[in-house]
Amino acid sequence: MYSQMPKEVFGYANDGAFMQFQRFERAIKDTVVIVKFDSKGYFRFAGGLEIDEEFVRHKFMDIVYINGDAFFTYNYRNMGNSNNNLVRMYYIASDCSLHQVEVVRADSLYAATLPDNQFVWNGEEIDFTQVPVTSQFYVWNKADIHPLPTVGKVSVVYQLRKTGKTKYTLYPEDINFTKGSFNLSE
Repeated sequence: MYSQMPKEVFGYANDGAFMQFQRFERAIKDTVVIVKFDSKGYFRFAGGLEIDEEFVRHKFMDIVYINGDAFFTYNYRNMGNSNNNLVRMYYIASDCSLHQVEVVRADSLYAATLPDNQFVWNGEEIDFTQVPVTSQFYVWNKADIHPLPTVGKVSVVYQLRKTGKTKYTLYPEDINFTKGSFNLSE
C-alpha cells in the first residue's frame, strides 16, 4: 500500500543545497523520491526511481562517499534460500541528478567458474559502509544443507573506476577463496 509519509529519509548537503532521499514502501515496488532544497528552504522535485523486486525481506539504502564523490546505494538482501540480491548504485552529480553505476557482481563471475556439483546459494553481501567496498559469499556442494556450506568462503574487495564525466563502474578487484566448512547459523 502506498504511504504518503516517507519510510526513511536520508540527507545530502551540496553547494548550499540540501537533498532528501525519501522511500515510500509499497507491496511490490519501492519508490525513492529525491527532493532538492535551495538556500531559502524551498524545494523542488529533483528526481525519482522505482525499484521492482518481489519477496524482499531486508532492504538497505544509504549515501556513501568514495574519493570525494557521493553515491546512493540500494542493496536488497533476501535472507531466504535463494540468490535474490539486488544491488543498485547511483552517482549523485552536482546538480543532484542520479547516474546509475555499473556494478559487476563477484558472486555471478565466481559462480560461472564452478563445477556442476558446486554453487553460490545466497549471493554476496556487499558492504558499502567502508572504503574500499567489500563483500563475501559462500560456496556449497549440491549435497550441503543451507546453513552448512562445505566448499568455502569467498572474500571480495571492489574497486570504483570513473569511466566518464558521470559514469562509474564498481568491479571486483581482488577475490580470495578460503577452503573449508562454515556454520552460518552461529
